[in-house]
Amino acid sequence: MSKLYFRLLVLLSVSTSILSAIVPSIWPNEQALLLEAYLPETEMTDTMMWVSVVAIAVYAVLYIVETIALLLFVSWAKPLFIVLIVLAMPLYLLMDVTVATPLVQFFYDVGMFCSGMLLVLLYTDPVAEYFKKSV
Repeated sequence: MSKLYFRLLVLLSVSTSILSAIVPSIWPNEQALLLEAYLPETEMTDTMMWVSVVAIAVYAVLYIVETIALLLFVSWAKPLFIVLIVLAMPLYLLMDVTVATPLVQFFYDVGMFCSGMLLVLLYTDPVAEYFKKSV
């Protein structure tokens, strides 16, 4: 795989993941909004809110740094990619119940498939060789 195709895969993963988060606000689905109206609201304490905000902010900064490092083939981007996958798991516990439309779920799934492909490619040749040549 060439460097260009790897970079395109990184950008596809990032863009589809971002699209899965912003499509509901740009293109709201009437049925999804009606279903969400029936979900019970849970009260979040101030402490839990701040923990959530800080955790998401730290994760977002690390994600941006990791993405740029992957695009530049920096050697420490490989372990950071795995660390971010592991760090994302507890963030799911902070999420509330949501209703996902097929389009949103499609973008999310494509982003996750691309992340899986990136994980495999990072540790196999020839992509692994690109990272060995970097500082």
